[in-house]
Amino acid sequence: MVCKNCNHEIPPGCLFCMNCGAKADPADMGTGTGSGAQTGPQNEETILNLTRQLQDASARIGHLEQQLDQALQEKQKAEKQATASNTVWGIFLICIVCFVLLYFIFMQ
Repeated sequence: MVCKNCNHEIPPGCLFCMNCGAKADPADMGTGTGSGAQTGPQNEETILNLTRQLQDASARIGHLEQQLDQALQEKQKAEKQATASNTVWGIFLICIVCFVLLYFIFMQ
C-alpha cells in the first residue's frame, strides 16, 4: 500500500505511514471488509508493525530532542558571547568619555 499523503510505501497491517504519520486508509489494507477486525496471525502482525512504528517514532523523537538541546546550548553560548562583547564595548566607551572629560578639565 502507498501513502496518499507522501507516496511512501506503507507495510501491510500498518495503520499509519511511517514517513509522514498520515492515517492509512483501512479499505486499502486488503482486509476485504474494511472494518479493521483481524484475528490470529494478522492481528499479531499488526501489533508488531505498530510496535515498530512506535519504536521508529521514539527514535525520531530522541533525535529531535538531541537537536533541540544542541540548538539551545548554541543559543546560550551566543548570548553569553554577545553579553561579553557588549560589556567590553561599554567599558571601552566609558574610558573614552573619561579621557575626553579629563582632557577638557586639565586643558583649561
